[in-house]
Amino acid sequence: MKRRLLYAVIPLVILFVGAELVTRALRTSKFVQRTRPAVVEGPHLLALGDSWTYGYGVEPEEAWPGKLAQDTGWTVVNLGEPGSHPLVTLARFRSWPHTPSTVIVLTGANPVDTAGAPKAGAPKPNPLQTLALFRVVEQIVARQVQDDDMPAERRGLSKAPIRETLLQLRRMTSDQGAGLLVLTYPLPADSDAEIAQVNSWIRGVCASNEIPVLDLENVNQDLGRDALLYDKGLDLHPSAPGYSRMAEAIAEQLSPARTD
Repeated sequence: MKRRLLYAVIPLVILFVGAELVTRALRTSKFVQRTRPAVVEGPHLLALGDSWTYGYGVEPEEAWPGKLAQDTGWTVVNLGEPGSHPLVTLARFRSWPHTPSTVIVLTGANPVDTAGAPKAGAPKPNPLQTLALFRVVEQIVARQVQDDDMPAERRGLSKAPIRETLLQLRRMTSDQGAGLLVLTYPLPADSDAEIAQVNSWIRGVCASNEIPVLDLENVNQDLGRDALLYDKGLDLHPSAPGYSRMAEAIAEQLSPARTD
């Protein structure tokens, strides 16, 4: 009886969280205003994700989307936001009004409770977008019981939101005729076990579903911990040289296949 009651309550709780995530994702925040251009014309790349995409600890032009734009001349729109949960990242893509040539996404290292509080005066979520996210959450509820590889991590990370977000992005980019490239997180030499687990989930989901993935886990290790990491807060984030390495690897991956 208690188990049946628990299974009845959990989906309602997750649906409520999903609605809250959409509200947060569609708000007008200082993070989005930092790097989002007022007008986008013509072909562009869309960078999605959390603080690793946003460029925590560096100037906008030093984050990997900014460096990628400088190094290649491509138009790169940075929609990364610190603390963004995978479902928030998905909702942010749904709210983007243009069709990108390629979507680059790095997500999965944040649990639900780091996504930040709604800001005063934030726009109300679109009901259709809310419903769409409800469907994603329902799929997570249906599949989560079947997952044997989702340990209860200390930080509340799990594979299910990563998988559903990447599957939805694959479907939506395919419908739009856009490319999709998924990234893994660069790690220091003394690797963070939880982020390494997230990278393993990302690689597994992409391999099982034929989603292009660029594995950046080791791209920065030779830089050394002091040179690589921003040490004034969240010390796993790359410094400017680390973000630059990421941009170089992404440019090399995209250059042969990219056409405007």
